[in-house]
Amino acid sequence: MTTLKVICNGTGCPGGAGSRIAGTVATESNQAVNNVTVTIDANITEYPVSVTTPANGTYEKSVPNGIDYEVTASKGGDYINGVSTLDLVLIQQHILGINTISSPYKLIAADVDNNGTVSAKDLVELRKLILGIYNELPNNSSWRFLYLHRL
Repeated sequence: MTTLKVICNGTGCPGGAGSRIAGTVATESNQAVNNVTVTIDANITEYPVSVTTPANGTYEKSVPNGIDYEVTASKGGDYINGVSTLDLVLIQQHILGINTISSPYKLIAADVDNNGTVSAKDLVELRKLILGIYNELPNNSSWRFLYLHRL
């Protein structure tokens, strides 16, 4: 999850020339995520620009006022981080309707093949990752981000 805040939106800014886009990249359990590339894009020559989150997961960039911005986050590698055989059991229970996965973050993670649904194919792909048959997942990045906007 990443949160996005416009810290100063023009009229109240010192000098009135710009704003700051800032936020924190964190897991569902609110643990900061480092080494995330946060990219801010706009329809002007200097953009896109990127910043990398430090250990506390924060990012910040001063930007000109009066322009629409798109903020995206990416992080690669470490596909097996936080994955265990328990995940296979939980996904199987979800598919069978025994214990449904209610967390939107966990549902996104359970959709291993990134096709929008959690199915037996996800179990097969995750098992291949756990067994070392795959070093990375086809059709999926190791990290996916949700954006929460708080202004």
